[in-house]
Amino acid sequence: MAYCGVLDNLMELNGKPVDLSRLEEGIIIAGDEQLDADELITDEEKRQVFNENAIRTKAELLDEIDRRIKLINKEGKDNARHSPEFYHRYKRLIEQFRTEVEKRTFPNKLEDWWEYLYDIHSTGIVLKMSHTSSFDIYKDDTVAVLTDTVFTLLRVKTKLLTVEQFAQAYGVTATTVRQWIRRGKIRTAIKQGSEWRIPELAEIMERGYTSGHYARKEFLTDMPSEYAFFNDYDYVDIRQNEKHKELYDLCFSKKFDSTKIPREEWDKYYKEIQLDQKEREKFELYLISSPFVESSEE
Repeated sequence: MAYCGVLDNLMELNGKPVDLSRLEEGIIIAGDEQLDADELITDEEKRQVFNENAIRTKAELLDEIDRRIKLINKEGKDNARHSPEFYHRYKRLIEQFRTEVEKRTFPNKLEDWWEYLYDIHSTGIVLKMSHTSSFDIYKDDTVAVLTDTVFTLLRVKTKLLTVEQFAQAYGVTATTVRQWIRRGKIRTAIKQGSEWRIPELAEIMERGYTSGHYARKEFLTDMPSEYAFFNDYDYVDIRQNEKHKELYDLCFSKKFDSTKIPREEWDKYYKEIQLDQKEREKFELYLISSPFVESSEE
């Protein structure tokens, strides 16, 4: 199927019979004409596809949460990646979220192009109401969505553990946990004064270095002077150099509209530097420690 099935029943166009044999290539043949399928999808068809897939009522939201709980139960049995205790805490968080949703009053049904979304992180669950301003359907059944308005409706936070509590849960020493934080293996750790607190669902990165992505939320007044330029950018990606494992490549980037900026000018929105392991750990520890920098989770 291509284009989410929207064009599958197209039989005639401008009085000419339609040949859909090349639809997966993005091409429709009408008589002796070869047409771009992208241009034939109407706004009404896009709206229908959106509405069929969006969560627009409280009942649909609760059904989706129930589906997630069943999935967690299955993963807990089939997936050896996490401990049974992890899945127990994960399920408890989702059930708490469901209870909070059930308590709330929602509109009977959201208007067109509005939907409910919820994000699950190690720090908790956030329920949002989002409005879509642009919705395009592509030949491989993928869609491109652009949102212009997002409201946060509900937050359910995970329990924060001390370093000692987290160490006990994983059967390691507190020193090991602090080393994990320093080396960037627990990126959702939170600095409270001089102490660390760790969300109970925090992920420990796998052996070796896992690439990291951080977003700056506010101007950083305490940024180490050698990295002060980060305030000119919005994001930083950190990757281990493929050829020289002792080095790390950092790419800083800022938001820009690629549809309005010529490609030859894109470079000025990026900056790349390279650090050794000691400097990378120092910089990444600062990012993890800052309440104004957010780490994205794999």
